[in-house]
Amino acid sequence: MVMISKHGGFCYVSDMTDGSVTLSQSDVDDPVNIGAPDQRSTLNLGKVIREITDSAGDVTHKEQQPPQDPEIRRLDTAKARSELEWTPNASLHDGLRRSMPYFESQPQLPR
Repeated sequence: MVMISKHGGFCYVSDMTDGSVTLSQSDVDDPVNIGAPDQRSTLNLGKVIREITDSAGDVTHKEQQPPQDPEIRRLDTAKARSELEWTPNASLHDGLRRSMPYFESQPQLPR
């Protein structure tokens, strides 16, 4: 598995849906970031996936990205917490574990 050097937040889809519905049903008119506030590198994500899937494959770090792309995106979810009283529920590990049955059921995906 080759991972390009990036950082981002990873939020389970049902948490994103719940946050979006909560926002749409609120009186908040300003933009609100819905998502996971913690940042992980894609290299770290690859290692977590390898751990969860019990894979023996290597995770390779590749320093290749467009020069205009920020290295770290830090999502500020403070407004979601304070004005919507919303935070994601699923941890990265839990979300990936819950996603595994779907990916395992897709025969066209490489193993």
